[in-house]
Amino acid sequence: MNFRASDRRKKAPLLYGSTRAKPLKAETPRAGLPRRLYSIKEASQYLGRSVWALREMLWAGKLPYVRDGRRILLDIRDMDAWIEKNKRREEVSYYKNSS
Repeated sequence: MNFRASDRRKKAPLLYGSTRAKPLKAETPRAGLPRRLYSIKEASQYLGRSVWALREMLWAGKLPYVRDGRRILLDIRDMDAWIEKNKRREEVSYYKNSS
């Protein structure tokens, strides 16, 4: 069977927006002040995690958050503290010790 281009169905639009991560802006354009609180989506981009991985971290109590009504916001200082706390420096040995 041959199909023409007009016979093909159009792809359904993405329900949750684009899959490409948008770069974070360090400052708000209106006030010119550095931002301190980030939404879950912005914080997940900052930490390099998925939105659901970040939500699981919040539910597990690994990161504190600010609740404003239904909105959940994360303090950039808390995110930086979490990064510093979880940094590891381990020496990797590529050769097995023969004993």
